[in-house]
Amino acid sequence: MGKPETKVADLCSEPGITLQTLYRFVDPNGERRKDGARLLQRRAQVLK
Repeated sequence: MGKPETKVADLCSEPGITLQTLYRFVDPNGERRKDGARLLQRRAQVLK
């Protein structure tokens, strides 16, 4: 996402999510937002 040639719609179509969902977890530069960090923490706990 941090690259200008990246097509965000293509990123969303692969996992089947909306642009809103993507931007909830990741900012336009590809950096994880707070909600993204929380999601990964919860997932790591489930996988333990």
